[in-house]
Amino acid sequence: MIKKGSLILTVLIALVVVTSCGRAVSPVALKHLAEGQKLYGLMQYEDAIKEFNEAVKSQPSFSLAYLGIGKCLAETGRFDDGSRSQERRNHVRDRPGLHRKGAG
Repeated sequence: MIKKGSLILTVLIALVVVTSCGRAVSPVALKHLAEGQKLYGLMQYEDAIKEFNEAVKSQPSFSLAYLGIGKCLAETGRFDDGSRSQERRNHVRDRPGLHRKGAG
C-alpha cells in the first residue's frame, strides 16, 4: 500500500518539475496523475493506465503522465508499449509547449 506522504511528495515534485519548465499544468491533469500514482502504488496497473491516459487527454504535453503509463506497461510485461510511451514522453519533454493532437 502506498503511503500518503509518498503520494503527496510525488505530486509536489511533479508540480515543481513542471512549473520550473515554464509550463502550466492543468488541475485536471494533476488530479489524474495523483490518482494514477496512487493506483500504481496499489499495483492496480490497468486502472492506473486509465488515469494517466486521462491526464494526457487533459494535457497532451504532460510528460510525467507518459512516464506513469510506461511504468505500468512495463509492470504488466508490455515492454514494447512501455518503450513507445517513454519515447512519447521524451518527445514532449524535449519540446516545451508542445500541444499536438494525438500525442497520447
